[in-house]
Amino acid sequence: MVFNDEQVIQIKDSIYKQLDGLPEGQRSTAREKINSMDAKELEEFVNKNQTDGGCPFCAIAEGKSPCFRLGENDDAIAFLELNPVSKGHSLIISKKHDGEISEGMTDLAKIIGGKLIKLYVPKNVDVNEGKIVGHTVLEVIPNYGEELVKKKADIEDLKILEKEINDTEILEEKETESEAIVKKKEIVEEDIIDVDAGNERSEVVEDELAGLPHFDERIP
Repeated sequence: MVFNDEQVIQIKDSIYKQLDGLPEGQRSTAREKINSMDAKELEEFVNKNQTDGGCPFCAIAEGKSPCFRLGENDDAIAFLELNPVSKGHSLIISKKHDGEISEGMTDLAKIIGGKLIKLYVPKNVDVNEGKIVGHTVLEVIPNYGEELVKKKADIEDLKILEKEINDTEILEEKETESEAIVKKKEIVEEDIIDVDAGNERSEVVEDELAGLPHFDERIP
C-alpha cells in the first residue's frame, strides 16, 4: 500500500535524521535524492531496505547495532527507546525476527516495568504489543500523567538512565506487582520511533545514494 501524504513526511523526516553522521557532501546529495521521491518511490526504497536485511531489531539482536541495553534472556532483549515519549520508555524485542510474543518477552517486560515503577514512580506502565517490520516487539511506556510527546533523547541522558535502571534490583514479588498496572494494546507502526543508534549506520543500499544507511520502516 502506497504511503499517504502524512506518512511520506514522517518517513522522510526519519531518514533525514539518520543522515546526520554522513559527510556534508554525501548528506546533501542523499537528502536531495530522498526529497525528490514521491510516495511510490519512497515505498519501494523502504521495501528494498527491508529486503536487503534492513530490520533494525535483527541488527540489535545479532549484536550488529548498539543499544542502551536493560536486560536479556533466552528469548528477548530490552533496551531504551532513542526517541521516547516518556522517561524510561523501553522496547523488548524477540531474538527471532518472526518470533511470537513469548513468556521470556513478557517476563522481561515485567522486570523492566517493575524497575521503572521503583525508580521513577509513574502512575502506570503501558505495554503495547505488535510486529514492526515483521519483528515482534513489546513497548514499555511509563505514564506520569503528562502528555506523551515523542522527542529525540540526549545520549548522555540515556546513558544515565541505562545505568540507573541496570543498577536497580527488585524482589521477585515486586516484579509481579507491575502486572496490576500494565495495559496491553496493539502497537501502531506510525507510533513507533526510530531505534537506530544514530552514530552507527548500516551499509549502502543504493548506488545513487552512496553513504546512505539502511532505513528501518518506523514512522515517527
